[in-house]
Amino acid sequence: MNKNFYCTSCTPWDRNNWYDQSLPEYINYPDKITFDKKVNVEITLPFQTNNFLTSLTFYEKVSRNLSLTLLNSGKVNKNVKYPTNDLYYDYIKINSPYEHLKLYINKNVDDIVPVRFKKYSTWGRVFEENGLTLCSIPGKMTRSLIKDEYYDFDIISSAPNILRNICEMFKIDCSAIKYVANNKDKIINELIEYYGLPYNKDGKYIAKDIIYVNIYNGDIEDMNKVYKMYNLDVIKPVPEIIVKFRDNIREVRRKLIQSNPILWNFCKSNFQNVRNKKFGETENLCGRGSMEGYFMTIYLQEYEFRIVSGILEYLYTHTNLLKYKGRNGVFIYEYDGFLLLKDNVDEQFGDPKKVSKFLEDKTKELFGFDLEWKLGNLNEKYIDLEKEISQFYKMDPALYNVLNGCWLCNYDKQNLENDYLMDRSFFNGICGPPCNKPDFFIPPINSKNQLK
Repeated sequence: MNKNFYCTSCTPWDRNNWYDQSLPEYINYPDKITFDKKVNVEITLPFQTNNFLTSLTFYEKVSRNLSLTLLNSGKVNKNVKYPTNDLYYDYIKINSPYEHLKLYINKNVDDIVPVRFKKYSTWGRVFEENGLTLCSIPGKMTRSLIKDEYYDFDIISSAPNILRNICEMFKIDCSAIKYVANNKDKIINELIEYYGLPYNKDGKYIAKDIIYVNIYNGDIEDMNKVYKMYNLDVIKPVPEIIVKFRDNIREVRRKLIQSNPILWNFCKSNFQNVRNKKFGETENLCGRGSMEGYFMTIYLQEYEFRIVSGILEYLYTHTNLLKYKGRNGVFIYEYDGFLLLKDNVDEQFGDPKKVSKFLEDKTKELFGFDLEWKLGNLNEKYIDLEKEISQFYKMDPALYNVLNGCWLCNYDKQNLENDYLMDRSFFNGICGPPCNKPDFFIPPINSKNQLK
């Protein structure tokens, strides 16, 4: 054990209230896939009992002080609640984004948050066992905390492109699916013009929903819901390419169900628990109220999970991209991709685009899937915290810690003689102790040296 001189809570200076924490060590994953050869991909998904993402504890690096700044900024509305009819939030017992962030901060020690993943059922995606991961916190809040520290890597059009690869691999006709997957941007622009949608992100989102609803079910009732939800002109018939896409999906889905009796039986037995319910504020995970749609959702998400988990396992065992301060497995999981620390990417590859190409090559090599990985944009729709942070530059460091409640950090403000206590040699070279010191300024050598 090694002494960690950052207190877990603001208490009088008492070593009994300080905690021990062993320095992190690289974990040797005992049952790792060596990836010496290509993974055997089958149209019939075999049941998987063990997987990389649920076998270990992983870590997310995020500034605790920046998280506290966001929590106390007044820009996270305390009155906003998560939906009460959502299976996801019901399972993790979190009521609001504000509470979510607060609980997440409580797990943060020295800017590191441990996460463990589990499956809610035997098939499909994995989720953090308590929901305390940045992936499950609203995206605008997440981007505010990590936009300057991470690169975002995602599979482009994950569901249709995974489906296209499966069809091509097993000689199933997928002409319309392939056309949509390869021409998604062109079709989105055509749908925007056809329905008179705005040429912005909102318009693109609606156009994407018109396409994606057909992957999971796409019957007349579903399309009527989409028309009603977005106030589309009901006189306009569904475009021909969307009809062809929907018919192609139905034929492929029928063959996949025939080839996967175990998964189909699971869907039949579990459908009553998810029917017409949302999970994580989306209906897609539950197939939009259709058992066939539920099957297609789980099938594609299971494939997506195995691909992303396999790629992460390769990075874990063969590269330094997931390593940080003695830990291995530092990343943020996002279902169809993940976020990697900029410092690791820049140091080892020099350019995030080279990592995207590396991921594409490894996906092809390991799984035989021709998937394109893109670099996501973390600089849109985030909460600007610069104004709040700038206030700390003007603040006496002791006053900062008074406001944050740490007794030890403010010994001098209580008119006590603490030159000895705050002398850095007393802490054997440890930079501290202030448990709440912001990471954007260097603390004084002792309590009488104030920032100018």
